[in-house]
Amino acid sequence: MKTGLVNGCFDLLHEGHKLMLAEALANCDHLTIALNSDASVMRLKGPTRPIQNWGNRFWSIHRWHGDLARLKPRWELLTPIAVIPFEGDDQKLLLQIRPQILFKGYDHGALPIFYRRIGWKHLPVGEPVFEGPEIHQCGRVEGVSTTKLLEQMHESA
Repeated sequence: MKTGLVNGCFDLLHEGHKLMLAEALANCDHLTIALNSDASVMRLKGPTRPIQNWGNRFWSIHRWHGDLARLKPRWELLTPIAVIPFEGDDQKLLLQIRPQILFKGYDHGALPIFYRRIGWKHLPVGEPVFEGPEIHQCGRVEGVSTTKLLEQMHESA
């Protein structure tokens, strides 16, 4: 069974997020989605974010996953997901989940070496060696981002 991990804010779930999640679902047998906590989104994106709280972002992902399940033929199973809170400590998350594949967005081009290294850097004594996940860089929907959506909303207001 191939396990995958994707993490992010997923504030205002948009087509770019959906493409990333769909790519991840298509390339593993079980997907863990580490959804940034409200506090970590604020640290990453600034004091006006997140737009939606963790619970609303959680349910947006689950609703989208449920919609996908309804679109598939009955005999096809949809990759199961687990949505967990994430405080922003990538090293701790990778060592806790130990995915075989780490799915990253298009905007994380410089990170793969970092993610491969943290898999084995600080293992407790006696822990089995975790050499880090395979990195899968997901595609991009050109011109779509939460920041751009917010800019468009402010311009039209």
